[in-house]
Amino acid sequence: MRKLAQRIDIQMRDNRDAQHVLERDLEDKSSAQCIDEKCFNLRNTSDCISFFHGMEKIDGTISVPETWAKFSNDNIKHSQNMRANSIQLREEAEHLFETLSDQMWRQFTDTNLAFNARISEVTDVKNKLQTQLAKTLQEIFQAENTIMLLERSIMAKEGPLKVAQTRLECRTRRPNMELCRDIPQL
Repeated sequence: MRKLAQRIDIQMRDNRDAQHVLERDLEDKSSAQCIDEKCFNLRNTSDCISFFHGMEKIDGTISVPETWAKFSNDNIKHSQNMRANSIQLREEAEHLFETLSDQMWRQFTDTNLAFNARISEVTDVKNKLQTQLAKTLQEIFQAENTIMLLERSIMAKEGPLKVAQTRLECRTRRPNMELCRDIPQL
C-alpha cells in the first residue's frame, strides 16, 4: 500500500504538471486569440495607427503552423496519457483494496475477530480518502469557474485596434509557441 501510495503521489504530481501545461497553453491561446481579434477589427480609420520600424522582417525563431499545432497536440496527448495512467493506477488501487479485504476476512475468521481493530482503521483511511477526493473535486470545480470568469473578463476588455503594421506589431507580442509565422503574419 505504501508503494501504491508513493505511485499515486507521483501520478498526482504528473497530473498537476499536465494540468499546468494545459492551462498555460490555454492562457497563451486566449491571449493570442484576443490579439488576433484586435488585429482583425483594425481599420484605416482606427485611432492610434502608425508605422513601426522593422515589422517587414520575419523572425526565423518563431513557430510555424505545423509546430504550433504539434505543440498543442503534444500537450493534449500528454494529458490524455496522464489521465490513462491515473485510471490504470486507480484500477490497481481498487484491485488491491479488494484483495486486501479478502485477506482480512480470512484472517478475521481464522483468529476469531483478532483483526477487528485493523479493519476499523482501514475504513477510517477510506473515509478520509473519500473526503479528500470530494474536497479536491470541489477545488477543481472552483478553479474551472475562476478560469471561466477570467476568460470572460479578458474578452470584455477588448478595445479599438490598429491596421497594417500595428497588427504586425501587436502580433509580435504573442507568447511562446503562439508567436507564429502564419498567413496573417506574412
